Amino acid sequence: MHENHLHCYLNDELLPLHEATVSIQNRSFRYGDGIFESIRVVHKNIPFFHLHYQRLIAGLNALQIEIPNHFNKFYIKSKLIDLIAANKIESDARIRLTLYRQGEGNYTPENNRLGYLMECTPLASEGYSLNKQGLMLDIFYQYQKDERFLTHVKHASALIYVLASRFAKDNNCAEAIIINNSGRVVESSSSNIFIIKDNKIITPPLSEGALPGVMRSIVLTIGTWHEMAFVEQILTIDDVLNADEVFLTNAIKGIQWVVGCQHKRYFRKQTPRLVDALNMYCESLLF
Repeated sequence: MHENHLHCYLNDELLPLHEATVSIQNRSFRYGDGIFESIRVVHKNIPFFHLHYQRLIAGLNALQIEIPNHFNKFYIKSKLIDLIAANKIESDARIRLTLYRQGEGNYTPENNRLGYLMECTPLASEGYSLNKQGLMLDIFYQYQKDERFLTHVKHASALIYVLASRFAKDNNCAEAIIINNSGRVVESSSSNIFIIKDNKIITPPLSEGALPGVMRSIVLTIGTWHEMAFVEQILTIDDVLNADEVFLTNAIKGIQWVVGCQHKRYFRKQTPRLVDALNMYCESLLF
């Protein structure tokens, strides 16, 4: 669908996407003073909305942005469903929900009122599928993620992910591994990271600085149901380079298998099973 035919919600007003504008005083633009969520639509439904809602409320509270009484999960979901219909989504789509502090001012805001922008663009794929070609990773050493500062918030200041993504592209890789101040593995440039070693599936704990990804939470849940051995534990670069298998997770793409990191190459044995379990779980929430 051409962008001129898409609509968005800007602070309760449904607008053609190409007509939506925000002020140059917008604090999200000026200071990264806001949060965002990337939400997957599956068969015109939003199966994991409850997890996105929990994270966005936690983010707004952390940034001390006022939440109007009416801006609850029922209101937000109704707007998203209206937007899916307005954009004539036939199956799957990607929603970007940006929430920001409306008050002008410099670093000190004039007020803490909430503003938001909802966008919805169609996706070609239906449901989650495993990538045919494995991803190549490299390790981003230039900057580290501070595991003590707002790591549980998906805030609008995403510079470390931008720079890590640029690094990956410059090195002909799909993703880059981000490390924390202690030099340990946190996540990748757009996803949470898991390794498999000796049939044990391992991901870094959130205390290491990883974003509490929605798909990360789902994978941990379905793994427990299917009696897979999941462990949250500290990971080093050596752990990744000695793993049997590596995969990444995010809300839009689901589960993606990794073929290599630097000179290391990986198997693809358990990841397809996880993707099947993910789709079964997703379907159980739709019908």
